[in-house]
Amino acid sequence: MRAVTQVVLPVALTGVSLFCISCVEREIHNIPAGYMGDVFIIHNAPDGIPLERTLFSTTYNIPENGILRSSSPMRERTILGHGDFFYVDENGEKEAITAYWPSSIQDTPENRAGKTVGVWFRRTGTRGFASDPCQVEYQQYYVGTKEYLLDREQTYPLHEYLLEHPVCGER
Repeated sequence: MRAVTQVVLPVALTGVSLFCISCVEREIHNIPAGYMGDVFIIHNAPDGIPLERTLFSTTYNIPENGILRSSSPMRERTILGHGDFFYVDENGEKEAITAYWPSSIQDTPENRAGKTVGVWFRRTGTRGFASDPCQVEYQQYYVGTKEYLLDREQTYPLHEYLLEHPVCGER
């Protein structure tokens, strides 16, 4: 019995470990160097590009305008707050964006003075139109400094963008 346990237990633990690793798929977000503002990843867009996916990761290459139109569906196990974010320059050099702010940013002198670039308030959502049964799935977050975030007028008008650039047919 002991010999069986010595063989079965390591095999079972390896299987469980591999299953757990696949549950926490790594997200890599490559953002143009210097970009600050809202980022949208619009899924299931027929004119979109497929995401780069491997067994353990998905890569999002965000374009200059901050709106990635992807032909791929949104991951079922999107874990908000997790992900690797990078500024990428013209030469492909990467600089990690490590700050993450999951809640409100208070308008304080300290927050306005800070020059740290971070990611704020990752979320997922759906958008629909009364005249169209299509539901657009998207991910959204902000990237930039706290001061830039506090000074912006409003978030990007996703509704208007989708009217001008439909995902599910003509509107």
